[in-house]
Amino acid sequence: MTQEPTGPDEASAGRWFAIQISYARFTGWRRVTFAVRSLFAFVISLGLGVDEFQHPGTIRIVRRRDGLVLTEIDHHLPSELEAHAGSLRERLVSEDVAEFCRDLGISPEHVTGAGEDFVESELLSRTR
Repeated sequence: MTQEPTGPDEASAGRWFAIQISYARFTGWRRVTFAVRSLFAFVISLGLGVDEFQHPGTIRIVRRRDGLVLTEIDHHLPSELEAHAGSLRERLVSEDVAEFCRDLGISPEHVTGAGEDFVESELLSRTR
């Protein structure tokens, strides 16, 4: 049973959804390979940092009431991931839940009840 929000604050997508960010873990041989590749790129670019290192990460849109992952968005560059996550957080605060769901391909059936009150800083979390 889906209940329609009654006002602009009650319609904010952040009442139903949150964002989780996680980066791929580098262990063992992969960590050594990454370090050597990063050093090589640094030396080749003469220390100018022209090439950003690739560190895969994932943004997950989750349902706040139970943590169910509704969609995942993969990124290879940390700067792109962080910028996209920041944009999504702003949208959670300011955008109507129906528009947010439509844009991200989330089924409206995940919007049940009146949602939960939120603090903007709690809408984005980092996991390992």
